[in-house]
Amino acid sequence: SLFWNFEDRLFISLHEETPGSGLANETGAWNNVLNLPLPKGTGSELFRKTFSGQALPKLEAFRPDILFVSAGFDMREGDPQASLRLTEADYRWLGETLRSAAGKLCEGRLVAALEGGYNPGALGACAAAFVSGTEGPTR
Repeated sequence: SLFWNFEDRLFISLHEETPGSGLANETGAWNNVLNLPLPKGTGSELFRKTFSGQALPKLEAFRPDILFVSAGFDMREGDPQASLRLTEADYRWLGETLRSAAGKLCEGRLVAALEGGYNPGALGACAAAFVSGTEGPTR
């Protein structure tokens, strides 16, 4: 991870389990990397449970000044690069959850960039769902 040696930065990644990369025991020089590999076939329930139960508490403990999100849409069901099963509703939920966290932790400062998503028929809908989740007042 780019942030491995930086105590003042936190990197959290939810991704499909891949041998030799993004392993849960790769935690950074300052315990500032949280890799959350998800088993093939992971759907909404496990994704949301993992994000809420592990990623959010780590983020809240860190108390960031700003959230930078590399939004990968290759976790959507039917993406040719992965075998996870998220839906547009999950991406909207993720946008809402991150908006809420940004409001609570860093005065609403949230920046997101498109990272991946290789199903052209679904990419636009996922991105729109995520963005609509991030819109509105932060709490």
